[in-house]
Amino acid sequence: MFKNIYVDLCDTLIKGNTTFIFLDSFFSHNKNTRYWHYRKISSLFIVRAIFKLLFAAKVDLNRKIAVRFLNGYDAHLLKEHVNWMLLNNLFIENQELAAALRYAKSQNISVTIVSASLDFIVQTIACQYSFDYYSSELKYENEICQGRLALDLLFEKEKMFFELEKDNRCYCFISDNVQDVEILKSCDYGYGVPTLKNKASFLNNNIEIINYDKLINLIKSE
Repeated sequence: MFKNIYVDLCDTLIKGNTTFIFLDSFFSHNKNTRYWHYRKISSLFIVRAIFKLLFAAKVDLNRKIAVRFLNGYDAHLLKEHVNWMLLNNLFIENQELAAALRYAKSQNISVTIVSASLDFIVQTIACQYSFDYYSSELKYENEICQGRLALDLLFEKEKMFFELEKDNRCYCFISDNVQDVEILKSCDYGYGVPTLKNKASFLNNNIEIINYDKLINLIKSE
């Protein structure tokens, strides 16, 4: 049976896109009219259509632009705001999954978040749960964010993960992300977290839809 559980963050453990949940909250408390002007423009139908086409070509222009607004902010300030958001329940967890993962930890099963979200977000949330993590990494100079990524796991998670577990199939991987289909197919315990957008893709690829009672029973059988 598996000794390691890997879990996606956005729309899997936490509901929604954690990068934009953070940015919207952060710039609600640290006034930046340029950011909100960008958010208004990026919500236009034609702009969203362009972003979608670029995303299909593995370019997330929306995120690249949005991250630029973090240029010049202290890393400690960014982490502190994530902590404030956690204290105020602004990140909504998938309670059934969180409970199963906490139980796994209590049974000495390693739990690791694997996410393309920003490092300070993933690190702070992982610390809250006492989980390990892999994430994208922002570029910093003297602890000041430079507004761009030094390492981006988006579209690269599969490559990184197969290197991590190249000699092993006996692990559990849980994700809502259709980009993780190959990882889910490759392991002995791959579970898809269903949404209206991804369920058909999971079923077409013979990815098992997660059943939380079954997951807990598997953990108990360790």
